[in-house]
Amino acid sequence: MKRFFALILALVLALALVGCTNGGDKTSTAPSASPSTAPSTEPSTEPSTEPSDEPTDGGDTTGTKSIADFWQSIVDEYPNELPGTMELTDEDLQTVYGIDASKLEEYTAQLPMMNVHATEFFIAKVKDGEMDAVKEGIASRLENVEQTWSQYLPDQYELVKNHQLVEEGNYILFVISDKAEAIADTFRATYGG
Repeated sequence: MKRFFALILALVLALALVGCTNGGDKTSTAPSASPSTAPSTEPSTEPSTEPSDEPTDGGDTTGTKSIADFWQSIVDEYPNELPGTMELTDEDLQTVYGIDASKLEEYTAQLPMMNVHATEFFIAKVKDGEMDAVKEGIASRLENVEQTWSQYLPDQYELVKNHQLVEEGNYILFVISDKAEAIADTFRATYGG
């Protein structure tokens, strides 16, 4: 039976190699010459592939990184240092933080998957006039988290005590993490005026 499978595997590999070879005419390997066209004097509507001396904004039309992109940059920056998290839904956000998602233009709220980690993130762009309500929700959440971790794991309670809460214009960050200070600095650099 093993010989049969070995034979089938060898046959599949042989067919794969045959499929990957050049099936074209093997008599000529020189490239064919094609007639050249004269350069056009009309401006092209196609984007140029040549470098330009003009500065670009990196393709961001708003001038500010989206919350989803900022969150992804955190994940990319600390791929092995952050515990696994789960993203809160609008309903979860109301339950956990007491924040109505309709007060936010965009947000991400991440809680740890395991209850032995205090690490959590709330990052949002808040609608005009709603910042006080959002900060009130964060304060309530922080009070609950402090109460929980003060009686549980001392190292995680230290993270809670060293949380970062940063407001930059309509953007707000609440983070509990051993990387909180560095993340807060990145947030200030990204959204600071």
